[in-house]
Amino acid sequence: MLRTIAVSAFLGLLVLGGCASKTVMSDFDRNSDFESYRTFGFIPYNDKLDPSSPLNKRSMRVRIEDAIRDELESRDYRFIDNGNPDIRIAFHASAREQIMVDHYGYSSWQGPGQTDISRYKEGTLVIDFVDPDQKQLVWRGWAVGVIIGPEDTNEQISKTVKRIIDKYPPKE
Repeated sequence: MLRTIAVSAFLGLLVLGGCASKTVMSDFDRNSDFESYRTFGFIPYNDKLDPSSPLNKRSMRVRIEDAIRDELESRDYRFIDNGNPDIRIAFHASAREQIMVDHYGYSSWQGPGQTDISRYKEGTLVIDFVDPDQKQLVWRGWAVGVIIGPEDTNEQISKTVKRIIDKYPPKE
């Protein structure tokens, strides 16, 4: 049986927040002083880096940037549009089709069991914190999950961003 659990790549990243099987992880530079970072700004997005990225749609970039900004401001970080923030933030996204094969039951006397093949889209959202003075990546958080559907997309982006940023500042 072939089941398709997919939506367009344009809306793909938006629904990571609604996925129960989402993986959220982070990594960081252990020599960085995360307490000194109190202001932030964004690194401008370059749509020429990955022509297939869902972020090439301006509406997607704005939703993710707004969610990051809201989440950080709720934690008392201050956004600086012009000037020299303590940290600069970049984010990246991808969506790709995956295939899962499940095989149920097999025995030498019954023969082959049932095989289900499922196609689905998997999305990844990566958030990078770069120290502009050192010009170095100091923290990265990411979420990977199945893309389910476009419903309630702003809420889903916010949930995903929150889960990623919950890992910041890092705790050893």
